[in-house]
This record gives sequence, C-alpha cells and structure tokens, in this order.
Amino acid sequence: AGKINGANAGVTATILSDASGERLLLRSKTTGEEAGFQLSASDSDGNAADALGLARLTAGSTIEYGANAQATVNGIAVTSATNQFAKTVAGVTFNAVQVTTAPVEVTVAKDDTAIKANIDEFVKAYNMLNQALNNITRYDRETKSAGLLQGDSTAVGLQNTLRAALQSLASGTGPFRSLSDIGIVSAGGPSTLSPTGDLEVNTTKLNKALENPDAIKAMFRGPEGGTSNDGVAEKI
Repeated sequence: AGKINGANAGVTATILSDASGERLLLRSKTTGEEAGFQLSASDSDGNAADALGLARLTAGSTIEYGANAQATVNGIAVTSATNQFAKTVAGVTFNAVQVTTAPVEVTVAKDDTAIKANIDEFVKAYNMLNQALNNITRYDRETKSAGLLQGDSTAVGLQNTLRAALQSLASGTGPFRSLSDIGIVSAGGPSTLSPTGDLEVNTTKLNKALENPDAIKAMFRGPEGGTSNDGVAEKI
C-alpha cells in the first residue's frame, strides 16, 4: 500500500483487516467511467492465478467498475463524471444527491448576489489602490512632509489616468454608459469622484440597474462583437 501510494499512480491504496486476514483496497482518486484502472500482478512462479505471492493481489479480487452519474433532463439522457452536472444546462449547475426515478422539478431564478459581490469587490479594490496612491504622492503642508513618490510623474499620471477611466463612457452599450449609471458613485457626494477619489455603491440605484443585468455586463465589457476598448472595465 505504501509503495502504491508513493508511486502517484492515480489510485489510493488502503489495508483492510477482517476475519479472513488483510486485504488490499484500491480506489481511483477521481470519479467517473474514464477514471477506471486495471491491476495486474506478476510473481516469481509466473502463475498469476494461483493466489500465491503477488498473484494474491489479483486472484479472486472483487471489482467495482467506475461509472458516470446518469440523469435525464427533459427526456434527454445526460451523464457526468461526478455527481455535479455543471455543463448540462447552460448557466445552471445541479448536484445528484440520491437515486430516483420520480421527476425532480428545477426552478431557475435570477440571483443578483454574485453580481453585487463582484461590484463591491471592484469598488473595494479600487479604493485600496487609490488610497495607496494618495499616500505615496501626498504633500502635508502643516508638517512639510512628502510621500515617497510625491511629484513623481509616473505615479501621478497613473492616478489621473485611472480617474479619467472611471469617468469614461462605454460605447454602444445601451441604457448604461458609465459607472454612475449603475450606482458606483463618488464617496460622500453626487459628483463622479470625491475629493479623495474614493468610490461607493449606491445600493438603491444598483438594485434598479440589476433589473437589466445584460446592460450592466455590456457597460463593463462593451457590446457583443464590439472592440476591445468599448466597455468601462476595458478602459480601466
């Protein structure tokens, strides 16, 4: 068992002890029909069926064949190498948890949670970057102290370019053309950028925009078949 596990052969070996002695159990590390494997043994007497020597590992062994999970979707048979069916229905992942011949009704509803989480992470990440740039390019008149890159044209240019991109308009994308259209607005004020440059999410405005998720996607990514610089995210 130790030699097999150390060989990284795609199987896990375990010793099972019962009333008849010790048995070697082998199990594939992955599931599904294609994960099947075959064990063969060759010992000094050249007879692989006499249950002596290494032949004991194969003679009279019990075999459980690898198989795919099977389901029927709208009368169409489908299979998966795992109990998760991730590519059967576009945009839907379902898990087979038990064997049944009775129909299982699957209802698909729009879930805005992931979209909101991504937008919140985008705003959080931008604010962290913006605050870092503020710190390294700052000049404090009271203490007459300067940030590490105060006056550095590259750092200042990067910040100005990012701020311009945040205020940019997407091309040919429908009702939403800017971040402010979907509720990504200046922190603490109605303008596109706050004095510090930080952003925040107007939840009410975002929830309203999420009634048209395809338009939000187009605003970030640009229209289908457009150029690589149509969407606001592409400009950023």
